[in-house]
Amino acid sequence: MPEHYRADHVGSFLRPAELLAARSNTGTTPEELQALENLHIERVVARQRELGFGFVTDGELRRRNFMSDFTDAVDGFDLGDAVARTWSGQGAEQSAA
Repeated sequence: MPEHYRADHVGSFLRPAELLAARSNTGTTPEELQALENLHIERVVARQRELGFGFVTDGELRRRNFMSDFTDAVDGFDLGDAVARTWSGQGAEQSAA
């Protein structure tokens, strides 16, 4: 009899390099950014469905980072000298900005 394990994903997926580059490019229009977000959200949703997940998430790919909703809503944050974070292991070529 096969064993079943329950797992829930809550939170952000790593942002693709293409999406990070578009966000840092001041020439990217809001429409271009939304189209790129849509493309990558469709990709992560399709992958979750392919894996048989009963519920899927957009991976919070429309957010700049895991805390942007908070820092956008509260005045006084200076992220100008924030320490860059990188991840090791699978997907290490992607920054977690």
